[in-house]
Amino acid sequence: MCHHNCASSMVDPMAPAYAIAMDEHVASQTPNAPRICDGNSLCRFWADEDPYAAESMPAVLIPGALKDDEVELLLATGVAAWDGQRASDVTTLRSALDRTAHDIAFNDEHVALYLHRDSHLQHAQPVLVRKLVDTMCSQPGEWGDLAPLNVRCIELHHYAVGGGLVTPGHRDNGSKLTMSVMLSHPHELDGGEFVTYADGMPIHHELERGDALLFESERLHNVCPVTRGMRRSLVIELWARPENSSGRFK
Repeated sequence: MCHHNCASSMVDPMAPAYAIAMDEHVASQTPNAPRICDGNSLCRFWADEDPYAAESMPAVLIPGALKDDEVELLLATGVAAWDGQRASDVTTLRSALDRTAHDIAFNDEHVALYLHRDSHLQHAQPVLVRKLVDTMCSQPGEWGDLAPLNVRCIELHHYAVGGGLVTPGHRDNGSKLTMSVMLSHPHELDGGEFVTYADGMPIHHELERGDALLFESERLHNVCPVTRGMRRSLVIELWARPENSSGRFK
């Protein structure tokens, strides 16, 4: 882990996210703090009443969660999904994302492919999916009740230059565990560090190719903007509902 700025520009694009994280930390110290995402039926339906409990369990680094051949297999799956049609209707995507199969474009620099759609990866690579799930459920820590958990989503993310996840207060509401696996080599990009928070302060995680970061899904997290190259990552979320084989928000 390291602590440094996400970008070399004078204005840090992560500043709003940092400010929200600190505000939430201050709120968490207040008795009877308001619940996060009140009214959201996917919010904390499985666990305790403390909406900040996810912040107390540190993210777990899993070095070498995937081998090189497994990373290549996932990247090849993404390439094979391109059929000229599996793309969003966004016409202003970065040229680096041309011919990148995706189901959703978060912005012009960040797209994701749902590998869980129609249970594609589960059918095509059942051993690999089982390894991912077993890795998530076998890590030491106070994760609470992990049985039964099912796949909510398996997403292949591409971040071009300028792409990141800088939404303040971002959490994977409704899921129990999230694991992000780095699929790019560090020398292939600048920026793109994964960020979690402790006591309202950012913790930047620098991952090698194949490394994974596991955390409770409602833990605040972000991704710094990419300033050079392409960031590729796999994100898998588990939840306490039946396995999902459609879109992210079903």
